[in-house]
Amino acid sequence: MRRRKPAKVVSLNEAGEVKALCDWLDAKGIGYIPIPNKGRWHAGQDLRRKGAPDLVLTRTSKGLPVAVEMKRTNASPSDTKAEQLAVHEEMRNGGWVVIVARGATDAIERLTGMGF
Repeated sequence: MRRRKPAKVVSLNEAGEVKALCDWLDAKGIGYIPIPNKGRWHAGQDLRRKGAPDLVLTRTSKGLPVAVEMKRTNASPSDTKAEQLAVHEEMRNGGWVVIVARGATDAIERLTGMGF
């Protein structure tokens, strides 16, 4: 009898985690706006604010706007940069819910808990 090799655990990078979350949002009919990293909106012009979350949802939770910052599943809290923390705090002070999720599964669980 031959032994089977154990299944590989696939670890997605941050972009893969964002894609997995977007697939779930699409399947649920929840709109979102992706904020491109180092996005170029006009020839040579970088308008993205450093520290902006990865996604903004087009639906609210209990009347509050929601933004999602994605990290890899194995990311440590120190992987959230100071400029990200500053923007998140500014958004929260402005009435936003900002989720810093460790992977798509974490984000989905947290969003589901918020009624999405």
